[in-house]
Amino acid sequence: MSTPTVCAIVLDYYGAEITKQCLTSLIGQGLKTIYVLDNSQNGEAAATLHKAVDQVRAQGTDFATEVISTGTNLGFGKGVNFVIAHDQQAQSPHNYYLLLNNDAVAGPGLVAGLLDALQSEPE
Repeated sequence: MSTPTVCAIVLDYYGAEITKQCLTSLIGQGLKTIYVLDNSQNGEAAATLHKAVDQVRAQGTDFATEVISTGTNLGFGKGVNFVIAHDQQAQSPHNYYLLLNNDAVAGPGLVAGLLDALQSEPE
């Protein structure tokens, strides 16, 4: 059986510096992709977010990062659904989604632990 692919979905609302800390904590977790949804609906905030994401990429990430903006604040639930629909239309959609508030900081082994739990208790 092939290794399942996992992506993270992080929603940002005027919190680029906090989002940067969240993304940094996801380096080395085994994620394939991180989608960052910009819910800020503001050009200056979007530019600040893109700069923060670029700073995380410069650290040598092991995942692809895609910043998505809809131009409106979708809220958390609709935002997550939007990103999942976006991913499902991709050439290689992911098997699992890790949903994170941008103020979350992942501890070591978070994704591996979740995958182990899913595989040992699939129901």
